[in-house]
Amino acid sequence: MKVGDLVTLSEVAIGLAPLMSIRKDVRAGQVVGMVTKIYDDGKGRYFEGAKYEIFWFDPKLQRRPLRRQAWMPDPVWKRTDLKKYRPPKKK
Repeated sequence: MKVGDLVTLSEVAIGLAPLMSIRKDVRAGQVVGMVTKIYDDGKGRYFEGAKYEIFWFDPKLQRRPLRRQAWMPDPVWKRTDLKKYRPPKKK
């Protein structure tokens, strides 16, 4: 994954307690963001490995950014929380 890629939340992420309320929106393809920054400082404040900052296109999510956990001050994501966005299949 690189800066500029369109992403959405993976099944791992929507299994987290703070994100269960948007599960239907994610599965319907309505939660889309773009990777704006990737950094890997070796040591993580919350977890080790690369951290991804995402700009969410939904205005609701811009006002109150999604967080991996409610107690986290920074809205950063693990790679396993994200997947590349594919538009939903038309019926």
